[in-house]
Amino acid sequence: MNCCVYNNIGRSAKLTDLKENPNDIVFTPLNVAKLHIGLIDAKEGETWLDPFRGGGVYYNNFPTEKKDYCEIVEGKDFFLYDKPVDIICSNPPFSLLDRVIEQSIFLSPRIISYIWGALNTTPKRLKVLNDSGYGLVCLHYAVIRNFGCGTSLILVFEKNRENMKGFSYSKDASKLSAEEEAQHKEFVSK
Repeated sequence: MNCCVYNNIGRSAKLTDLKENPNDIVFTPLNVAKLHIGLIDAKEGETWLDPFRGGGVYYNNFPTEKKDYCEIVEGKDFFLYDKPVDIICSNPPFSLLDRVIEQSIFLSPRIISYIWGALNTTPKRLKVLNDSGYGLVCLHYAVIRNFGCGTSLILVFEKNRENMKGFSYSKDASKLSAEEEAQHKEFVSK
């Protein structure tokens, strides 16, 4: 199983920190990690990175020997990682998602892919990835019993690609355009 363990600042995880952010301790079932890895369109010779190795359920199942990992309890901090990689794939600590996304973009891989709770998929996070040149090319919705938040999404973003057909997002879908507002006022006044 894979275990993401990070404290609030992403440094020096201790057992006491684990009690502060219980959502950051998530053991990924082997079948889920294999499903996740299988959703990625990898090319031969690419280097994979598991930024939150834990027990290695992702790292040990990457389809290549060209792989690396980070694990804070081993002193290998993802937020200090600066080696070139082609694919980032893991289960990140939920309390640090914005920093994880930022660091992932900084490393500039071809693919960024994470599993996280469905409610963690916010328009702001999608926009950050899209504005950085990453389009969502695969989304897998999964209900996983006894796993973190239960309802999870596996997301695969690829650099220099458009979002998959039919996928879009709205920060506030309730806001009307000026034209829609005028039509609404006209309709209400009748």
